[in-house]
Amino acid sequence: MKIDKHWTRVAFALAAIGLLVASASEARAAFTNDLLATDLNTGTVFAFDQLTGASHGSFATVVNPRGIAIGPDGNVYVNSSVTNNILKYSGTTGALLSTFVPSGDHGLGLAYGMQFGPNGQLYVASFTTNNILEYNGSTGAFIQAIGAGSPLTGPAGISFGPDGNLYVAGSTSGPNGEILRFNPNTGAYIGLFGPPVLQISGLAFGGGHLFVAAGSPGSSAIGVLDATTGAFQSSLNDSAHLLTPGGLAVGSNGNLFAASYGNSRIVSYTVTGGGTLAFNSSFTAPGLSGPIYLAVLAVPEPSSVALMGIGAFGLAGFALRRKSRSAA
Repeated sequence: MKIDKHWTRVAFALAAIGLLVASASEARAAFTNDLLATDLNTGTVFAFDQLTGASHGSFATVVNPRGIAIGPDGNVYVNSSVTNNILKYSGTTGALLSTFVPSGDHGLGLAYGMQFGPNGQLYVASFTTNNILEYNGSTGAFIQAIGAGSPLTGPAGISFGPDGNLYVAGSTSGPNGEILRFNPNTGAYIGLFGPPVLQISGLAFGGGHLFVAAGSPGSSAIGVLDATTGAFQSSLNDSAHLLTPGGLAVGSNGNLFAASYGNSRIVSYTVTGGGTLAFNSSFTAPGLSGPIYLAVLAVPEPSSVALMGIGAFGLAGFALRRKSRSAA
């Protein structure tokens, strides 16, 4: 029996779609949309289901991991506060891909929080050198040090605001902590933002708010500021669940997650439109003993794999239309 060449094209196109979708699903199966937590004490990056808190086990192992960030490429970047390098891991499997920034590059010392900026570059808090180091988000090459001419000392958590500026949790004088704002492109210091908070450890923007963790030993407080003006909105002292909070992250469902270093838990809060926090849940995992910073692996946007699938459907449709016209 003779097989029409147009139907052959259709069959190949549909087979290609099946292979692409199957391979994409397999690649994303392990850690899709997980909440990742670095554990300073065990050298483990733990993975959790954002919605249920169920443990998905170990994502990766790093010597004293602290800061963690999700790159524009969907991969996961983790720094070590001992070796002071930045490692790159597959965002789907957790496999080590490369040393992205070598140890101590341009003075990187006691690395803390880090994040990719709107410009695609990676920014890392260098605690011992009192500045933020910027690296090329694709190659890891050093670009600039940010902090000169500012009162920044001991930078910890960092985050990017809705205005595109870089916000840094640091100390400026005595025991007080401050939020300092910088232009990430020029490195220029803009000024302080919001009221002082005792030993800020983590920052996160979300829903028009800036969430601030007071990370002093024994603290159980999280403050909420207006993301645009810095005006105080609310605070929650949650001693029943939270102890010495570290990093913060906003989940894909809008909930706020806090790394509770002092009692080895991750704590989830719901956020109202007015900026008040309410306890939602807390969860842990076997072996978790010092969660310090958090990052969210968001659900992937339509990828080139999906686009290729769409293209294959288009080819199939074209073949069918051509067949119909030839039969008319």
